[in-house]
Amino acid sequence: MPIFRKKNGKKGFFRRNLHADRLREIAEDLGTTIATVDAKVVAFLCAIRNEFTHGSPVIAKMLDTYDLVKFEGKALSSYSSYIYGPVCIDRAYRGRGLLRRLYETQKQDLARQFDVGVAFVSRGSPYSLNAHIAGLGMTEVGDFELMGNVYVILAFRLPPKSTS
Repeated sequence: MPIFRKKNGKKGFFRRNLHADRLREIAEDLGTTIATVDAKVVAFLCAIRNEFTHGSPVIAKMLDTYDLVKFEGKALSSYSSYIYGPVCIDRAYRGRGLLRRLYETQKQDLARQFDVGVAFVSRGSPYSLNAHIAGLGMTEVGDFELMGNVYVILAFRLPPKSTS
């Protein structure tokens, strides 16, 4: 199944508060990595710059922790980083390695621009936490609470920038 990056979002939705127009804006920032089967999108993984006008109180709260949270012994704010996510995989295609393929493709694509990727996952979503920590090898670096929900901050290294 092909995996590639798309610079223009398609119509659709993710959860109830992320609609087609918002996905399009995200895709126009750093891009969206998608997987297709028979010309149908079955999975996608977004990426945005920390400076992206996200309008999300969860992302804003996470960004506020970057001076306090440490990754590999340094404050997260000291790295050139981007925000990983959201990711969505059609139920029929879960458990087939798509998350890893999307993740590896995104890391390779953004390696020249960033040192570190940062994600957040709700503490109340153990399946997603396990997929990102045990499955992808992301490192839990901290957490924060917003409106009664606890979110885990995850960080990961991108491949070194090429010197050629």
